Amino acid sequence: MIDLNQIKKNYASMTDERLIQFANEDRKTLTKVALAILVKEFETRNLDTTLFERTEAELNFDKERHWFFALEEKRKGKDTDSIHTSLLERKLSDEEAAHIINRLPDSTYADDFFEKLITDRCENQYQGGIIAQVLLIGVGLLAISFGMANAFFPAAAIGVFVLLSALFVGKRKEYDGKHWYQRLETNPESVVWIKPIVEKHTVWYVITLFKTKKVQLLTRDAAIVTFDCDDEKDVQVFFNGVKKFIPHAHIGYSFDIYEMYERDPNEFINALQYEGVYSPVIELKINL
Repeated sequence: MIDLNQIKKNYASMTDERLIQFANEDRKTLTKVALAILVKEFETRNLDTTLFERTEAELNFDKERHWFFALEEKRKGKDTDSIHTSLLERKLSDEEAAHIINRLPDSTYADDFFEKLITDRCENQYQGGIIAQVLLIGVGLLAISFGMANAFFPAAAIGVFVLLSALFVGKRKEYDGKHWYQRLETNPESVVWIKPIVEKHTVWYVITLFKTKKVQLLTRDAAIVTFDCDDEKDVQVFFNGVKKFIPHAHIGYSFDIYEMYERDPNEFINALQYEGVYSPVIELKINL
């Protein structure tokens, strides 16, 4: 978790010269929140804020702003032709405008099988997290009680560690199945990454007994849900659904892509486009 107060203190402790140097050298690597704090510090000191004005290159980097514009136009009831024309007025090419429109969610789409798949699988994940937390708390309290009763302090220390682990699990952004389906249905722009996962179940880390296919949905606010999607019919239902609900979401994985997400989930798709590795699910044919 980012400590905003510490960021403010760090900026406030810098001299004017050091603050300007920092802004020139590092502002492009900051999250939007940290950048806003930096700009505020400049304004407080009456320093020149023109260096924060976006250059043409930076505007070109923020390609996703055109997609957000098109999404808002669609929500206002504009038809495809009107949106296309508006995008051309924003100095986009026909091809770029078509790609953006192709990545807009279909608000009229409904699929009971997809709704049940997402709701049930995400709910199972949510309930599993609650059970895990309760078990950790129970084990932690038991270890502490045993350690204190028998003056065996290593056991008590382990119990404290387990309790802290349970608190950490509780602070993670966990949502139930209904929330995840409603997010896909009403706030599709919040989901930016679909990550396929293959778990290998082995003996002695050598012999693979079987593999389990899963998927993760990752959001701009760093919420994550992971669930099984192994059955061929489930794969088809899932794939058909996400192409309608979140056609803009990136699908695929590499370590570099993971780093882009970790650096700033909100700028994830922009970073992918800038690096030329953006693969929206609507344009990709893949067996999960």
